[in-house]
Amino acid sequence: MSVRKIGPNSRTPTGHHPSLKSGRMVQFESPLELDLLYRLDIDPDVISYESQPVRIEYVDKGKARHYTPDFLIHRRSGSKHVRLLCEVKTLSDLDKDWRKYSPGLSAAGHYAERRGWTFEVYSEYEIRTDYLWNAKLLWEHCREPAVQRQQTKVLWAMNALKRCTLSEIAGDISALPDEESAARTRALWQLIAQRRIRTDLERRLHGESVLWI
Repeated sequence: MSVRKIGPNSRTPTGHHPSLKSGRMVQFESPLELDLLYRLDIDPDVISYESQPVRIEYVDKGKARHYTPDFLIHRRSGSKHVRLLCEVKTLSDLDKDWRKYSPGLSAAGHYAERRGWTFEVYSEYEIRTDYLWNAKLLWEHCREPAVQRQQTKVLWAMNALKRCTLSEIAGDISALPDEESAARTRALWQLIAQRRIRTDLERRLHGESVLWI
């Protein structure tokens, strides 16, 4: 449940994202925040996430103030359920207004520490990487329901190949009738997103990207 509603903003686009992890619409306040949500949706260790999750009260220079972090992320870490509180800011905003943001960020760090959580600030440096490009590609296919029969056929093919390039298995799939080819392609991307077919998602996917089981 968001403690703060995000309204229209003349400076930056705002909106609601159909979260694959949380199963509902999640607010975002900037394009950079939306990019983070694409990453979270394709991260197999992320359980769910919440926007504008807590209002943190603190005192700065004798004045009572409050701060609301952007997201609370629930993750798996081995057998543990861990929580990560985070703020999303561009590097230019951080550089320009660090003195304004610093007290609230410090208060969020203490708030998280007292609860056994962690707190992080994410900028475009962490978010806008090749992984984001891949996440957006995979996200489009993961919006569609998984068809077990098609996924099983892709896994059979991968088990026979053991290791191949993306273009090699895509070439085999493209030889199928159109409807079957489209369904099999979607299953391939979903399996990559689920990490049931492995590849290096830290590098932008292309025809020569290596896949393996």
